[in-house]
Amino acid sequence: MSDGRFIVFILASAIASHATAYEIRTSGDPWHASVDPVPDDVGATGGWVNAVVLRFPGGTESQPGQFAAVTTRISIPAQGLAELSFRLIDTFTGPTAGYHFVEILVGDKPIFEEDVAGGYKEPREIQLNLRSHMPNGGEADLTIRLIDRKRVTNFSVVVHLVDPTLRTTKGQTPLFPLKDIASPQPLPPDLPLPSLPLADVTWTRTARILQPWGRTQHDAIVHAATRAPQLAKDYGFDAMIVLPPDAHNAITNDTLHTTTEQFDAALRAFRAEGFHVILYTSIMHCGHDPIWQHGQLAREHPDWSQRGPNGKPVTIYGSEWLCPSTNGLGFTIDYTRKLVERYAPDGVMLDNNQFMYTDSGLTCYCDACQAGFADYMHQRFGRRALGQPTDNIRIPTGPGPLYSVWLHWRNRVWARATEQFRIELRKVKPDIVVSANTQYLYRTATLATDLQYAHEDAVLSESRGMDTDRMIDKLLLGKALARDRPLWNYLGTFQEKDFERVVPPSDVAMNVSTAFGAGARPWVVYYGFYEHPNDNRASLERMASTLQWHRRHDPAARDLKPYAPVRSLVSLTSRNLVGSSTIPKHLTPLRHRGITSRIIEERVLTSSGLDDCRALIIEDAPCLSMVSINAVIAFVKGGGRLLTQTSTGLYDEIGRPRPRSPLWESLGHEQVIAMSPARQVDELAQHLAFAQFTMQPPTTASILPYVDQNGDLVVYVCSADPIPTDLRISAPQGAKGSAILCSPDWSEPRIRPLVPSR
Repeated sequence: MSDGRFIVFILASAIASHATAYEIRTSGDPWHASVDPVPDDVGATGGWVNAVVLRFPGGTESQPGQFAAVTTRISIPAQGLAELSFRLIDTFTGPTAGYHFVEILVGDKPIFEEDVAGGYKEPREIQLNLRSHMPNGGEADLTIRLIDRKRVTNFSVVVHLVDPTLRTTKGQTPLFPLKDIASPQPLPPDLPLPSLPLADVTWTRTARILQPWGRTQHDAIVHAATRAPQLAKDYGFDAMIVLPPDAHNAITNDTLHTTTEQFDAALRAFRAEGFHVILYTSIMHCGHDPIWQHGQLAREHPDWSQRGPNGKPVTIYGSEWLCPSTNGLGFTIDYTRKLVERYAPDGVMLDNNQFMYTDSGLTCYCDACQAGFADYMHQRFGRRALGQPTDNIRIPTGPGPLYSVWLHWRNRVWARATEQFRIELRKVKPDIVVSANTQYLYRTATLATDLQYAHEDAVLSESRGMDTDRMIDKLLLGKALARDRPLWNYLGTFQEKDFERVVPPSDVAMNVSTAFGAGARPWVVYYGFYEHPNDNRASLERMASTLQWHRRHDPAARDLKPYAPVRSLVSLTSRNLVGSSTIPKHLTPLRHRGITSRIIEERVLTSSGLDDCRALIIEDAPCLSMVSINAVIAFVKGGGRLLTQTSTGLYDEIGRPRPRSPLWESLGHEQVIAMSPARQVDELAQHLAFAQFTMQPPTTASILPYVDQNGDLVVYVCSADPIPTDLRISAPQGAKGSAILCSPDWSEPRIRPLVPSR
């Protein structure tokens, strides 16, 4: 236990002419309190206000009565108005009640108390009458605190009291005036990350991928002579991801093992049916090869392991994850090169191509990463960086500008590792396809996959347990990240509680149709294909009919281009540094109103990514580089419409605050439509009516529009609920084309012409 106490003095800004003192107190080591500048979304100035920030971490124990608090001295006149106002928000929106409480005290008397249970997604305005607690005026201590009434063991929360302001008859005074914020010095350009051209193949853009795993790989290999023709004929599969025999045997019991001879025969059988073969491998676990799976690499080369700040390794899946900054990268490349020489696959898939976290923080702090980061800092910044010498620089363990640069460097590590695989494997097989399984929807900076997409020949990700709208949102993000590369999507067609059973036919149909409708390729795991034939028959028949229909009407073969007059910016940097969402909240509500906004990732702003765009929405991107900001400014000055928050661009690309948003300074409210947190989607939709499709009768289906080579529209309509059989779709400005209706209760999609708008 600790009872920390210290005084912080803030020099007043132009808001006030006096110095303001406040006291921070905490009881218990995990508790944290601070006064920090936060974006002023209400003032709509593109600037800042101060907030009291109270934190308690997850996975940590507290006792009743422990707290984090900020105390300051207030003075109110003997008569007249005496009011405290602030905006309150916290990060916990669950129902658990009776533990963490927010309190405000005058002296030792509570004047406000609220349980964090339930939470609020948007700030609420709170006004408290101080006169009833200080009837004769005078001076008193005012304390803002987060306190526990019951013991907790895993209940994280962050509470913000934004812009606490004292209002009296003499005017209004911020309790915590802002310091001056200096403009950050520009960063030197990043070091280049060269990338080979895409593999010179066409099959990746039309692939329909099957992946056996575990016991199902045993079935696919042992019974390949009958399985291969059936899977090709009934479902149209033409690619297969498969583990080499030693790796498969390392993760299965003896009854499921296969021989090299069986594997060779199976590859011949599948190739005879037109299958492209993709070998499963990995950097972080060497593709489950026995040398990793049984712990030999960890014992012989502990210096190859990913490590957290306290030196502990990542041990998910049993053994220690390998770090690509170490000689483990060369080992896994050599391992995979031998597989390519032995089996001549069409591609390799690097599974879990990522860093991970430990109980002490993110990885990686291994010796090789310490040396690699120091070398990067010296090459990019010279002898000094961010106020300190780069000689023998160490990776920081807590947030700050240097930590932010390290988060960026971690992404470079995986990009370079993936590219090194492409370089070395193409020496063996020039047309080999290198892909990596990444969770690009991950909510934090943990995985460090942001930069590797440009170093893959196909981008792929697993999407299990998602409803239709969430699936579409993720695939729109995937298409933005993949850019000119094919996007493969693992559909999760099996039930989560019993992999041997397939999800209902309606869910199977929508998983398949949303993949095609969003421009992705279906990637199906071979669970449930031979188990429980009676129970799974209806779902498998629906999978077959839906896959075969889309095979006959494949959008990839028609060279469709997205219809994208509206785009939504996503900033992975903002996700990494301040927790911004990679899926804007407005995407699904707008689609349900007939307006499809395609995602554009921040890095694309430097190219022609906005050429076909008329309106750009930036909902949650406070951290932007000046290159990105200048691209947005050029878009607006060129006639584009911008809808954004006033916090957009308030931080630079390593999270350093700017005095004001350069975007708002340049454009102002005359050229930008401000999105406040409380702005309703209906109001947003009014500004985007020029891109709105209409559906009669009204339905909440999602519109995914494209333009074909003749300039006509091709519109996918996907819905989790049955689509009305008489549904009529009208395009903006009465444009011509056709609609592909994908209803979960139909055996296959149906094509209808678009109808003139009324």
